[in-house]
Amino acid sequence: MHLQATEADLWAVFSPVGEILELYVLRGPNGLSRGCGFITYANKFLAQQAIMSNNGKQMGSKVLVVKFADRSVPNKLM
Repeated sequence: MHLQATEADLWAVFSPVGEILELYVLRGPNGLSRGCGFITYANKFLAQQAIMSNNGKQMGSKVLVVKFADRSVPNKLM
């Protein structure tokens, strides 16, 4: 996603899939997006639908990569 992307931008793209419980954009110290966001849907089926319908979709000048979070990688950003 592009560096000026907001939570509202992601909401507009992903909310048609179904109920979103949590959504946020990962930001750097300058307040700009790091090109990564996280969305939690009400259930796994909705998450799978979001992946199928939005992976590879154009958002501004960038192509979205939509997948389940990789929980095996240590969180180095926190």
